Amino acid sequence: VLGWCEEDWPDEVKSRLGRHFIVGNRPTPRQDIECCINELVEVAVRALSP
Repeated sequence: VLGWCEEDWPDEVKSRLGRHFIVGNRPTPRQDIECCINELVEVAVRALSP
């Protein structure tokens, strides 16, 4: 979800939204199990590379 507002929101509104949404540019394992598996594969590939 992409959100945009023309003016800055009050801290109370930001706090209330923050309790219901995770803000970031990458999915978390809690949101997507495939994300967790992909991260484990990346670690394994790096560990095995020369």
